[in-house]
Amino acid sequence: MNNSAIIPNKIECYLVPTIGVGPFRYGDSEDMLVKLFNLELCERACESATWRTYELPGQDLQLYFDDEEGDGLSRIGCFDHLYYKGNNLFGMKLDELRSLLGNEDEIGEVCDSQTPVEFYEFGLQVWLDQQGECESVMCNPKIEE
Repeated sequence: MNNSAIIPNKIECYLVPTIGVGPFRYGDSEDMLVKLFNLELCERACESATWRTYELPGQDLQLYFDDEEGDGLSRIGCFDHLYYKGNNLFGMKLDELRSLLGNEDEIGEVCDSQTPVEFYEFGLQVWLDQQGECESVMCNPKIEE
């Protein structure tokens, strides 16, 4: 029996609001996911970082495990696609996102030419580029006000 990781060619990122994305669920064991998906540990963002970031080989997806947020998977970063109700959020403008998700809860300050838009009930922080289109999404169990 081969104990190597089983990695699909491409993991489809389907959002299950406040539960997870694709095969990943918030709270999933770090050790289990590292073994199953052959995750690669990234360098820490800074010395004081309390989280560990992993990437899936060949995918634009990151998994975050934060000791301060409890055991298991705490956040998922999607940088290529994220589907909800058959719609890919990437490339959508704010009006299209509102039609799909309802009104946003907060629009943040521009950071590195991107604007964060929060949808608390979905646990989403959508990042819009300079053209106002979704270019990445941070998925969370639920965003508290």
